[in-house]
Amino acid sequence: MKKLDYRALPFGLEDLPEGWFSANQVNLLYQLALATPGPILEIGPWVGRSTSVIARALRKRGERIAFHTVDYGIASEAEWKALFGSSVHTKKDPDRYLRHINQPGGTIASLERNLTAQGLREYVEIHRGDFHAVAPAGPFALIFCDATHSRQEIDRNVPALLERLSPGGILACDDITPELEAHLLTRFTFRWHHLDSLLFYATIGDPAA
Repeated sequence: MKKLDYRALPFGLEDLPEGWFSANQVNLLYQLALATPGPILEIGPWVGRSTSVIARALRKRGERIAFHTVDYGIASEAEWKALFGSSVHTKKDPDRYLRHINQPGGTIASLERNLTAQGLREYVEIHRGDFHAVAPAGPFALIFCDATHSRQEIDRNVPALLERLSPGGILACDDITPELEAHLLTRFTFRWHHLDSLLFYATIGDPAA
């Protein structure tokens, strides 16, 4: 697959829920979701910015394609600390997290509300918990993961994702720096890969195949 070029999108960033997913990443993920046959798996939707991008692509296609998203669904500050080992108050802007965590239903409530407000809820099946335990087995033609922020997360999570990826399927990972890209290329063999705006997307396999 050639590296994707940016294209005009039928929606604006202001139409999406809040989040850290950049304009370039939105553009690339939308194209990937338009082009892959499905089904699709997402890990780490937070409150639905990237989820909305994928669901908008599925709505544009006018097809019924299975799309599963998996999130911890954090519903308290204590749960956050148990998962990540530090207080949410150590984050740069803790209120950005707390308003979703400290509400009935936690972050999943915000995810549900944001998808419903855009008319996208019917396109997404939501699973709460650790994806290792609750994600469907697949196989998936596209997996988007926002849980590869360090070498440790890559080593723990990517093998489980690859087990769920169909032959020739695309793995896309967010927040991949050049250093983390190098680690991915050391740990796994990809037929092709691209890194653009911290979004890594690739197909597993021998480059000569």
